[in-house]
Amino acid sequence: WKTLARASALLLLTTTFTDVTGMTVTLVNAGTYLIRCVCDVQFDTLSAGNSMSFEGRLVVNGVAQTGIATLSFLPQVNTELLRASVAQEWVYTAASAGLVAKIQGRKGTAVGVAAVFADNSIIVAQQVST
Repeated sequence: WKTLARASALLLLTTTFTDVTGMTVTLVNAGTYLIRCVCDVQFDTLSAGNSMSFEGRLVVNGVAQTGIATLSFLPQVNTELLRASVAQEWVYTAASAGLVAKIQGRKGTAVGVAAVFADNSIIVAQQVST
């Protein structure tokens, strides 16, 4: 059994974890799942030398799971851009059916602009055992 969902809107990141709209799936059965995400992330810096970072996490039924999708960037010039696909995998055992899994993102510092684009952002949950 496998389900997937794509991001459906651009998310401008803040320093607080926020749901990535559309990146939510329901684990329809109890059992063990391999959950993968890819986040299409872009940094737009305002000044050189200010480190920027992206963190993406999995939340299942309101509980953040261990393991963070991360990307760090140290621009060397003003107004430097970086766009990348950031991936992470989790193994999660659902004790019951119907649990909701979603991806949240944030930026690590308040400088610059960082976003998750809907274009290529996806969550996939595949049940690997019952």
